[in-house]
Amino acid sequence: MPIRRVPTNKGLTELKLANWILGGSIAIAIISVLFGLIENRKLRFDNGQLRSQLVRLAGSCDGPRVGDIVPDIEVEGSAGKRLSIRYDNTLKYLFFFLSFKCGECIKELPQWSTIAKTAKSNRFIVLGLATDNEGRPHALQDPGFDILRLRDSAVLRAYRVSVTPTIMLVSETGRIEWVNSSALSEKSRNELLTVVAGNSVIEQ
Repeated sequence: MPIRRVPTNKGLTELKLANWILGGSIAIAIISVLFGLIENRKLRFDNGQLRSQLVRLAGSCDGPRVGDIVPDIEVEGSAGKRLSIRYDNTLKYLFFFLSFKCGECIKELPQWSTIAKTAKSNRFIVLGLATDNEGRPHALQDPGFDILRLRDSAVLRAYRVSVTPTIMLVSETGRIEWVNSSALSEKSRNELLTVVAGNSVIEQ
């Protein structure tokens, strides 16, 4: 008849200790996995923010700059008529590059209207240049300046515009005197108003 071994107190203590160590190891492993998932999610979020910042930074580095000379262009008006913009030492231009699908652009329109009035009173030609082929929505309130369609990206490439909204002031010789490739801050708005009102140049 086989002999049945009865566990001693020492054996039971060692077994409990082994189970406790095993349970602790499993708990640590679970916590480590959860912590890793949280850190990975945070890292993806941080990387997304970094990519957005780098894209905006790249746009500002490769985009239009004060002092750049832009070429003559032709754009199409709402009635399908072609408009030639020539820099022949006679006219100054204030351009608002926008998209009707751009929430910031629509939000900016009221203060663009105010700036446009000041610019027009100081003999600037004020134009909106829209990247939307379908044209201005009928429900959109009149901003006080013409918005022309850009049928392709040729003008955007020529003027190095990669983001909307972009505001650009161009002299009679085709030199960019002021440019802003984002929503207007209070500082940039005041700068632009100073330029169009006094025809002074603020170096950026």
